[in-house]
Amino acid sequence: MGRPRLVIVTRTFWPLVGAAATTAARLAIGLMEADWGVTILTARYHESWPARIHFHDAMVRRLGPPHASRWAEWRFQWALKRWLHRHAEDYDLVYVLDLHQDARTVLRAVGRRCPVVLRAPDALPADDSLQSNRRKEQAAVLARLNPAAVVCGDPAAEQALAAAGFSEACIQRIPNGVRLAAPRTAKSRLEARNLFAEAGNVLRMPEWAPLAVYLGAMQNDRGLEYLVAAWPPVGLRWPNARLWLVGDGPFRDGLRRQISGLKLSGRAMVLGRFDHVEELLDAADVLVHPGACQAPSLAVAEAMGAGLPVIAADSPGHRALLEHNRTGLLVPPANIEALTEALIHVFDDPNTADRLGRAAHDYARRRLALAKMVGKHVILFQSLLQQSASR
Repeated sequence: MGRPRLVIVTRTFWPLVGAAATTAARLAIGLMEADWGVTILTARYHESWPARIHFHDAMVRRLGPPHASRWAEWRFQWALKRWLHRHAEDYDLVYVLDLHQDARTVLRAVGRRCPVVLRAPDALPADDSLQSNRRKEQAAVLARLNPAAVVCGDPAAEQALAAAGFSEACIQRIPNGVRLAAPRTAKSRLEARNLFAEAGNVLRMPEWAPLAVYLGAMQNDRGLEYLVAAWPPVGLRWPNARLWLVGDGPFRDGLRRQISGLKLSGRAMVLGRFDHVEELLDAADVLVHPGACQAPSLAVAEAMGAGLPVIAADSPGHRALLEHNRTGLLVPPANIEALTEALIHVFDDPNTADRLGRAAHDYARRRLALAKMVGKHVILFQSLLQQSASR
């Protein structure tokens, strides 16, 4: 067998950010380093974006703008199906980061010509989980279309997929992988803060001032209003403490109004999206994810890989990664007082913060390393290609 050729189908990709885009990019790079050929099929959200670009050595094809209307969505699905038909001799396996319409289109277009692997989302909103009737019906349709495998990142998703009709042999658990940063030092923290200070005075802060960050979507189910509400009492103990909310979404303007109403301007800020978060994690003292979630958060895993302490809402997704008071701090969801106490505890006690960060980094090294994720995908894909060749 020659160099295996993989097509990755993902709705979001660079320059967009998010869990799916990050997973696709990291996996593509890792597979190319393992001598796989990679093509990425994604959406073209703006007319000014070129239809073709190169990402490292991978060809990226942007097929059209989805979701703008039913007609635009149909055109995207039609373009996806047409590309797969026209290039049927140019790929050996297709990996779809989706359990929605894209997955159905790919399975029907490819048929039995080559293996099709699906990946379940890693973080679903509470009202859009695999437990909902609508999602169960969609997953059941996919199960009947017989994908070669469906990949998920945690036991809860594995159980939900089984309940939807996917066979035990079909389901493969491969958690998202993260980069492992060098051990955090006072020097790396200062260098990162100086970098942000040079970017603008609004990001300048005293070297010793505590910094908490949130990374992720700004939606009304993320508990961000409780985090902002916790900041005035935190400020009584640490007047120069900063809170940076990094991301985008429909709740962004509401958070800015809440910050203004609490007179927190300059101390709590909504910063929008970051293409790269490494320097942000280096500059911070703690990552906070105050909303309950059903699946592991990529942002929490990123922080663990950076050796950064994490405070998160006590919920199944966060418990899948964090053990309370060992690799992080878990607090009751929607509890401002508990969130305040946890933040002050981490800021007051550097030894506790260091202990939590080191334990989190060790867990990430053993369980979440990017190389492990890529290696598990290579083993799965090679096995499926061998099975396909023997038919």
